[in-house]
Amino acid sequence: MPPKWGVPSDARNSKLIEKLNVTSVIDSAKTAWKLDEAYSDENIRGGTRKMHPEDVGVTLTREERVALIRAFDMGGQYYSRKNTDFQPYTAGPQTGGGPDYDN
Repeated sequence: MPPKWGVPSDARNSKLIEKLNVTSVIDSAKTAWKLDEAYSDENIRGGTRKMHPEDVGVTLTREERVALIRAFDMGGQYYSRKNTDFQPYTAGPQTGGGPDYDN
C-alpha cells in the first residue's frame, strides 16, 4: 500500500509535504519535521528525514514548498483558475425559457 502522498485539506498529514520538509520563515535552520528521524510512514523510502527530496537535481524554493502546502490545505484547488479566461457570472439570474430556467 503506497503512502498517502497528498491528503486534500490536510497538508500536515500528507507524506509529500513531510518528505519536502519546509523550513521556518523566521529561522531557516528549523524545519517542520525534525531531521534525521524516521518518517511517520515506514513505506517512505530514504530511511530518515533529510532537508531535500532524495531525487538528485530537484530543488524547490521555500516559496514553492509553501505553495504546495497551501494547495494541499485548500483541497488541491489553489491555482485552479489562475491564468485562465474564467469570469464569474455576475449578471443575475438567467432567463431564456426551457426546463432549467425561470421565465
